[in-house]
Amino acid sequence: MNTENSSTKPKKRFSRIIHILAGVLIVIGCLYALMTYIARPMDKADNTYIDIVVPNGANTDELADMLVENGIIESKGRFTFLSTVLMHNNKYKPGIYSLSPSMNMNSISNMLINGITTSDGFIIPDGYTVKQTAEALDHVGFADADTFKLVASSGIFTSQFDFLEGSSDLEGYLLPGHYEMSKDADEAMIIAAMLYQFDEFYTEEYRIRTSELGLSTRELVILASIVENESKLDKEMGTIASVLLNRISAGIGIEGGMPSKPLCSPSREAIEAVLYSEETDYLYYVLAETLDGTHIFTSDYAEYEAAKLAYEAALEAKNSVVEK
Repeated sequence: MNTENSSTKPKKRFSRIIHILAGVLIVIGCLYALMTYIARPMDKADNTYIDIVVPNGANTDELADMLVENGIIESKGRFTFLSTVLMHNNKYKPGIYSLSPSMNMNSISNMLINGITTSDGFIIPDGYTVKQTAEALDHVGFADADTFKLVASSGIFTSQFDFLEGSSDLEGYLLPGHYEMSKDADEAMIIAAMLYQFDEFYTEEYRIRTSELGLSTRELVILASIVENESKLDKEMGTIASVLLNRISAGIGIEGGMPSKPLCSPSREAIEAVLYSEETDYLYYVLAETLDGTHIFTSDYAEYEAAKLAYEAALEAKNSVVEK
């Protein structure tokens, strides 16, 4: 009896299974990366929100045309492809939707199916301002927009949450995400729930790290809001954050100046990107001339200027073709 052959067969079978599983995981990873790339926002930095009225009976092609015409997406083909792959065709509902070029196509598609409502509450997308949150909740009957904004600016939460640091301005602190809420909840209850979510997310570890970076909580949220607006691709968040921190550390300051308040409510990922940014020596970044949403990063000002001119020339060429 050949014991060596009999003992090596199970090992070979196990090795073959491992290789197959590894291959499957690689394929899944590639597909996920491809779908993420296809679904990328038209312009992550453009937080303009436009009310899109979807009429009864509108099909995917008509809806895609509407989104392109209103500057929400740049590719009808990518939207219809994703709708088919995700089996969203014929699921889009008529109504009024507040949409932005900064939203990826998955978010747009999901919102056109559900609005921001879920079976047990609502979802606030990354990068919404207080105003946009108020209006979105108003659209779906969760809150009155004017009352929501009034309560948000009233200062009644200032003493309840130390991360507000005495400020009554809640811009940046209404953490995006899924909230399980009844429509019976009033505006104050909704805002309190969102602030509690931020408080729970902003752990002691994060507070210590903020202090280590020499930042106040407000400065952290301001920087994260810039990262949220500037990064069209999630994988670049940590690099963009490093540029902002490097410029502050070098005494150069943020290009255009540090905003007096957050630009929007940044995602958890954007906040974490600032807290644990990549270690680089970059001081500048600019959108690449490829116009695919990626950035050029550099520590050389001349290189930055050249990349900026190349981007502006590519954008002008693209716009001139569109106008024709």
